[in-house]
Amino acid sequence: MEFHMSSLNFYELDLEKQKTLLEIRFPKRGKCIEETGGLCGQIFIFDQGINVLPRFVCAKIAKPLRYEKKEETSKRFLQELEAQLSFYQNMYVHWITDVDTAYDIPIAWFRYWDSDLLTVIKDNKSNITTKLSMLTYLCAGLEHCYSQGLVAHQDLKPANIFIRNLSKSFRDLPNFNIYEIAMVADFGLANAFQRLKLFDGAKPYKSPEQWSEKQLTSKSDVFSLGVIFYELLSGGYHPVGIKLYEHWPEPMRDNSKKWTRDDVWKKWIKQGALINHKNSDINDELGELISKMLSIDVQVRPTIDQVLNSLLLEVEKLNQDSYEQLIFQLDYFKSESCNTGLEKKWPYLNKKWENLKLKHSKTT
Repeated sequence: MEFHMSSLNFYELDLEKQKTLLEIRFPKRGKCIEETGGLCGQIFIFDQGINVLPRFVCAKIAKPLRYEKKEETSKRFLQELEAQLSFYQNMYVHWITDVDTAYDIPIAWFRYWDSDLLTVIKDNKSNITTKLSMLTYLCAGLEHCYSQGLVAHQDLKPANIFIRNLSKSFRDLPNFNIYEIAMVADFGLANAFQRLKLFDGAKPYKSPEQWSEKQLTSKSDVFSLGVIFYELLSGGYHPVGIKLYEHWPEPMRDNSKKWTRDDVWKKWIKQGALINHKNSDINDELGELISKMLSIDVQVRPTIDQVLNSLLLEVEKLNQDSYEQLIFQLDYFKSESCNTGLEKKWPYLNKKWENLKLKHSKTT
């Protein structure tokens, strides 16, 4: 396999060549075993070996937008990383562990966690307390991000919410069903409506104001969360009435492709974003909360803090011990979150980050 490095545009290579080049550039990271991604980025998952902790890590690179030059793609990715590095100081936010350059493009490294919320939804084995605690952690992570400058994530969906199972790291935890920690991830579209005049997001989760390209706020994310809440608590159903992962992003078996189109989701929004699928696992209080989160009227939607408090009330009704432990965890990790700069909290990463910015400032 031959490459002319002087004229190489990594973004334009096919997937197999990209994987091969990353393995060559980062031999200590092991074998690239899988590739995934979203609207703005590609994720390459590496197996570092059974005797290495963590065994699995992932490298993220930008995915070029249409008609975007290589230098513009790299610049946009650096803006994404800068935002995420300002959010990292919280247990419920997925964090960058390293940054680097390969073939003149910036790369970010992350730990690859046990699971994500999409896998949890598909398995549908978690009990209601575990589900509510995961949603509570998700809200706590977003609350932290908003305090650090996030206006709207814009791409909240189950695949962008990682799950860390603390029971696998700590032995003999009491059986409170609250140890599957949700972490907000993938900030590729964070504040993109401001930075890039881009209102994109995942179609089934996009808020009305994203579709109409109007001012976004944290309540735009609350709408997306309403869809996610319903999907998790109902065993995979979108409020529109379909088991979403069987129809989107790729239809399973002989299912129609219509749910991959924009017009069907715009129609659902235009008709009021109603819950067309009723589920007995969702009680009246949670049903009312989700309905408000899905309101077309931004003013009717609750704030992220109000959503979090509503979830806590539901956990308290289910199990007092779980509630008290959940409150303890939220308070503890909030106190552990810090607003100090990266240079004090993580000097090694700060040095790598400053070098990365300097290198790419000369080429953009």
